[in-house]
Amino acid sequence: MRCALTPRASRLILITLALCAAGCSQLKFPGVYRINVQQGNILDQTKLDQLKLGQTRRQVQFVLGTPLVQDTFSPDRWDYVYTVRRGDKLLGEKRISLFFEADKLARYEGTVGPGKAAIADPELNEKMPTPQEQAEINAASGPKGKAKK
Repeated sequence: MRCALTPRASRLILITLALCAAGCSQLKFPGVYRINVQQGNILDQTKLDQLKLGQTRRQVQFVLGTPLVQDTFSPDRWDYVYTVRRGDKLLGEKRISLFFEADKLARYEGTVGPGKAAIADPELNEKMPTPQEQAEINAASGPKGKAKK
C-alpha cells in the first residue's frame, strides 16, 4: 500500500521540522551554568612587555608561543588572538599582529602590546580555577548553585 500525504499535511510537517531545527539553537534553559571558554594564545602583559623591535622570529615565538594564525600569503605577519566566551556571548578579546622584515620584528599593532595597558576587563584577566579548586567550589555549592549552610 502506498501512503500519500496531502499537500497541506506535507507543508505542515515541513514547517514543524523547520521550527524545531531553528528552535534548538535559540533554546536557553534557565539555571544552566555556562562555563567560560578561553581560546587562542593567552596574551599576558608581562610577556608582551618582553617584546622588543628587532627580535628574531625565534625569540618572539619563545616569548609568546606559536602564533594562532600564520598567513600563508603573508609569512611576515603573525597574529595572536585570545578570546573568552560564555555560551554565545563574547566576554572579551585581545589581539596583536606582529610584522617581520628580514626575519626581525619590525612593528606590531592590536588591542594590546608592549607598554600598553591590558584590557581592563575582569572576565579576561580572572584566574581560572584548577580542576582541584573547581571540585572544591562544586562541593561547597549545593543544588542549583546555592551555597550550603
